[in-house]
Amino acid sequence: MNRPLQDGPVGLGGWLILPIIGLLVTPLRGVFHLAGYGELLASMQRLPGSLSAFLVLEFVGNIVVLIVLPVILLVLLFRRSASFQRLFVIWAAGGLAFIVLDLIGTQVLFGDLMKATNQPLLDEQTTIELLRSVVFSVIWIPYMKLSRRVANTFTT
Repeated sequence: MNRPLQDGPVGLGGWLILPIIGLLVTPLRGVFHLAGYGELLASMQRLPGSLSAFLVLEFVGNIVVLIVLPVILLVLLFRRSASFQRLFVIWAAGGLAFIVLDLIGTQVLFGDLMKATNQPLLDEQTTIELLRSVVFSVIWIPYMKLSRRVANTFTT
């Protein structure tokens, strides 16, 4: 559905460049992140069923959040599709929700093991990813919803 253009900037420029760069980099980061699962997935046969299922869900969730959705968003972005805005907001909020749900699942399933081995739930890498996702969502969700450039650019 085409919307009439409003006054203001149009096109893939301005502050919109930053989320575009993020979308380009995210699948690459995702590939490196998922490479760390190789050894863990190979040893799944030694884990109880619920733990194996959790790891598979986490792996698949990461593929969707870090690789599949960013690629779809890039296609929608370069087509200037009106659905880009909505899917971007869902992706950003969903990525944050995925991290939080992953932490909850980890605590429920692995809490005793982590306590016994003195492993913190929020290690440095997890804390950085959580904070990155919070800051990303707080900045870019409102931008996608309120920006005149975004409203004027994604119209087809």
